[in-house]
Amino acid sequence: MIMATMDSGGRLELDASDFDAMYRQSDELGIGAVWDIGRVQPQVRRWHEEGLITGPVLDAGCGAGSISVWLARHGYQVTAVDYSTVALEKARDRARAAGVKVTWARQDATRLTLPDHEPFATALDAALYHCLPQSASREQYLDCLHRVTRPDARLLMMCFADTAPPAMPGPSRISREELHTVLPRHGWTIESLQPADYLTHWTPDLLKKSAAAADIDLDASTLPIGDDGYVPIPVWTVVAHRVTRR
Repeated sequence: MIMATMDSGGRLELDASDFDAMYRQSDELGIGAVWDIGRVQPQVRRWHEEGLITGPVLDAGCGAGSISVWLARHGYQVTAVDYSTVALEKARDRARAAGVKVTWARQDATRLTLPDHEPFATALDAALYHCLPQSASREQYLDCLHRVTRPDARLLMMCFADTAPPAMPGPSRISREELHTVLPRHGWTIESLQPADYLTHWTPDLLKKSAAAADIDLDASTLPIGDDGYVPIPVWTVVAHRVTRR
């Protein structure tokens, strides 16, 4: 089983080709990508119910499009970007099946160029920020979001938290301190920063096989298991508003 590469600290090392391969492999295994649960994440639903999402919406790192399609079905004008060609193919299929319109674009989120779209009222990041491996690339990404959004825009983000159990492999672990430091520096003032769970299709067995492929001994008994039998990912949920940068 070929999974994403892990370093000795259990951090997943991913690039665009890795994501393409993981989407293809997950289809072959019939399980779907571990982060693609085929429906909207509960946190996005909560943001919608709280009235925090306004259009037009940028879905940054949209993956296979579950959230983008859900937003479009709820009346939002959505532009969705991802760097994985395979993910965007799946996303377009989902939109066609749902009978909704979403504008899809293959983009590097750290170099966003969307000249044909009006500035966005909401930038939604449902687990992209932590996939950018270097702090410099994450800061460049925040600058891009600032550039393509309205003066009164809102940023809604979920990112892999440093509160995750030590045994849980994942991308870059993000601390509250980083978010409170970096977001304001790039034009985003935090209104709310709270812990939550990001639902996955990660089973303990799949995690063990992935870790073993990287010669990491994973004690899956220390990981949380949801009522659905999958391992949820602890995340920080961020609500921030855009301010004029000096």
